[in-house]
Amino acid sequence: MLDHIYSSILRAYRVADLAQSKCFTVNGTDDAKNFSETIQALTALGASKDQIGSLLSVISAILWLGNVTFDEDQQEQSYVADQNTIYLVSELLQVGIIGLTNFVV
Repeated sequence: MLDHIYSSILRAYRVADLAQSKCFTVNGTDDAKNFSETIQALTALGASKDQIGSLLSVISAILWLGNVTFDEDQQEQSYVADQNTIYLVSELLQVGIIGLTNFVV
């Protein structure tokens, strides 16, 4: 589960922020090792796998929210243009997609 969330975090971050800067790597940085060390530290602090998974889901959801795009209809009302991204965010946060969509617009 943690590997899936880690992958989601990387995809979200690369799509939203790094795509603008064209910087995808930092020389001398081992992201997988750093992630593993972070998980080990959280475990040493007493965090359970469920707690760590929840934390990573929230981080991933926040990053994916940066990828949500909006558009405007003919009545000048905004709406979420990319339903796939908002659906993923709702799954990560374990909230209803309708409520989340209403909240962000």
